[in-house]
Amino acid sequence: MEKESYTRTEIYEMLWVEPTTKVAQLLGISDVGLGKWCKAYGVPKPKLGYWAKLQHGVEVPEREPLEPWWNEHEPSFTVNAIEKAKILARANLEKLETPIWEIYKDNRFDAAVEKTFESFDVDSVSKFGRTTSKQGFAVDISPKSTGRVKRVLQTLVTELKKNGYDTFEYKRYSNPEITGFIKDGEKYSVSIYEASTKLDKPIKKKKTWSHNGTTHDYYETIEYGSGGKLELHLSHDDLYGRRTIKDTSRASLESQLGKTLVIFSEMAVEAKAAREEREKRELEQKIRNQKRLDRAWAINVKEWKWEQLSTISQEWDQLQKIRRFIAEVQSNEGIRKANEDLKDWLAWAKEEVDQRDAIKLAEEGESLPGQGEPDREGFKVAYDWMDEYDEEEDDE
Repeated sequence: MEKESYTRTEIYEMLWVEPTTKVAQLLGISDVGLGKWCKAYGVPKPKLGYWAKLQHGVEVPEREPLEPWWNEHEPSFTVNAIEKAKILARANLEKLETPIWEIYKDNRFDAAVEKTFESFDVDSVSKFGRTTSKQGFAVDISPKSTGRVKRVLQTLVTELKKNGYDTFEYKRYSNPEITGFIKDGEKYSVSIYEASTKLDKPIKKKKTWSHNGTTHDYYETIEYGSGGKLELHLSHDDLYGRRTIKDTSRASLESQLGKTLVIFSEMAVEAKAAREEREKRELEQKIRNQKRLDRAWAINVKEWKWEQLSTISQEWDQLQKIRRFIAEVQSNEGIRKANEDLKDWLAWAKEEVDQRDAIKLAEEGESLPGQGEPDREGFKVAYDWMDEYDEEEDDE
């Protein structure tokens, strides 16, 4: 079974045996994240170029010593199994070439794109200078960028459909339905966001609102304006987080749209690995829970058997006292003379005792106290007992 956590000392030893990238994959973290962890907990690791020099026989500096931790509670790192599965899946994925997509230039748009801007109110601008779409694709941009964004979305729709993707509508929580992409059951979300820049001088914009038939005017302060820089956010239904493609000083969003295909392919592989790991963990947890339940049931049966034996033996002891009482009544001369119905009473009393006598019942074929098991249907175990069992299981 794979280890679920590593101590600070173990990670230090690993880092001087294998490159940081491989150690990071084993821990289910990025190499950058591992570097930050090492810095936070004082774990020295080889400098950049160490492994390349070692591979080519170039002399490398000696291993830096690991300073002892300041108290007895040495830090440890818990492996995130799902993240580890995703990282390993991505590492084994064959590198895809990023296609170059030609930006759509016509004026006829897909229904999903048109729907995005049907109720796009260019006059309803937030204080950040942006307007948000109420349907179709998720868009949060300034009105000035509408034309550009429509062409970006149409390019995505056209090129992704060529590669087997289709559009679909989905709803999250109580939000309106929005449009995403789907392929082979894998669902992807896309949204376009425009960064704003603060205006040198805020703009006062007159607005109105109505209540009980009366219209009221008010002024809204617009503090930000169009920044012009767009960001395309990509996410997968089964993955946390998102990937972003955005305008930079070196490349426009449009020139990088082909990355969407590569990112979606990577997300599909990561999502599959994450699902498989999640299902594996759920199955392992189900097996552990069943083992706990079986052990709890065995203890429950053992207690039930003892309770049956203890209770019925005490009842049997009481029955012997009643038998002696009946015998005393039967042998008493005075009672025989005074009670005309003694014979009937003796028959009734002996029958009542025999019906409750476990030994008599066993002679007639019934089970002895503690034989068999109680009904298991509906049997449950409290979580605190399960935790207690985990400790016992570890001790075994």
